[in-house]
Amino acid sequence: MHTLARNESDYDSNTHISEVSEITFCEGNFIDYKYFDQQNKTPAYEFGFSYTTFTYRASLTITPNAQALEHTYATGARAVSSRKDLWGLVSRVSTTVRNTGDVAGAENAQLYVESPAEEDEPVRQLRGFGKMVLQPGQTKQLVQFELRRRIVWDTEDQG
Repeated sequence: MHTLARNESDYDSNTHISEVSEITFCEGNFIDYKYFDQQNKTPAYEFGFSYTTFTYRASLTITPNAQALEHTYATGARAVSSRKDLWGLVSRVSTTVRNTGDVAGAENAQLYVESPAEEDEPVRQLRGFGKMVLQPGQTKQLVQFELRRRIVWDTEDQG
């Protein structure tokens, strides 16, 4: 899956192809939906587009792992590239999805996490997704998204 623009001119013009077929990518972390968010552009078909319509329960169910959240940063024993509990579960998020359209469809439910705006960081980042097929009028509990401690990284504190 990826985002499709309305016009060719909506795509990032920072990618350059030289005469020797060398491609230079300058977009950093601003690719696909992150680029469209940054440029405030509405795509023709967004990431995860569907031909039917879905509604989500008005609120998410968030189940925190209280023990894991006692510390701001990972504090476990050091491993090869990080602390072992950096990959530990800090919470689960779930919601209910209903197909409100007239045809069966596959919904690619996506969980985005927003962080305080930083100049070099996207406004939101995909942190989980789950695909489900729903018949017209059918409602399902979404498979839980599992959020790990490493979803946000502080470069100054290295945690």
